[in-house]
Amino acid sequence: MKISAFCILLVVLAGCSKPQHVSVPSFSEQDVREFVTPGRTVAEITNHFGVPGAVMTNDGRVVMWFSNPFEQISKPTASPFAFSASFTNGMVEKWEV
Repeated sequence: MKISAFCILLVVLAGCSKPQHVSVPSFSEQDVREFVTPGRTVAEITNHFGVPGAVMTNDGRVVMWFSNPFEQISKPTASPFAFSASFTNGMVEKWEV
């Protein structure tokens, strides 16, 4: 009985830990135009722009959608920007707004 009470205590304490803030990069259309070029790898794109908001696969092509974080686009001076990038064989084929 002591072991199960101890395990419950550990679970409760682990659940009380403060969540870590994950920084999501913001970007402009100019940044996308300069960085997202044919031949860039999926790793290069996700390392630069962060985790995509959505991913779709179809016949060997992968399409990823990226957007600025909400806290960035909700500022009065910010302009919301999002784009999709199409990958074939793990490399950028094209991107679109």
